[in-house]
Amino acid sequence: MKFKLLIGGFMLACLPFLGSAQETVTKTVTKNGKTKTKTRTTPSWGTAHHYNGDKYVYFPDYYTYYEPDRGYVYWNNGTWTTSSTVPSYMSKVDMNSARVQIIDDMTVRPETRYKTYMETYPAQKVEVTVPMPR
Repeated sequence: MKFKLLIGGFMLACLPFLGSAQETVTKTVTKNGKTKTKTRTTPSWGTAHHYNGDKYVYFPDYYTYYEPDRGYVYWNNGTWTTSSTVPSYMSKVDMNSARVQIIDDMTVRPETRYKTYMETYPAQKVEVTVPMPR
């Protein structure tokens, strides 16, 4: 009986991390007679936001971006940092219901336009302390 309780407790403890799982999709694309294989990793929250892994995503309440090739981009100790996992301050956020803004313009890295995005998509108050770029 204790073993079943232990296993059940372990499974419940792992539930928050299931939301950070990612799906890797490989596509073969033929353009102008040339064939290329592209691999994209789509975060598990992508489906809830109708996101297929081909654009930048801005989480306005957390001043954080998701970039398909670099992962999460966020302000940390006075500099932009990248990580394949969500920043620690977002670890308990329900990513399926977090506010997102999909950014179509992929000509420049999103953090270079953070002031514009902060003004265009103002943050709403959240329950965690979020490092804010200056």
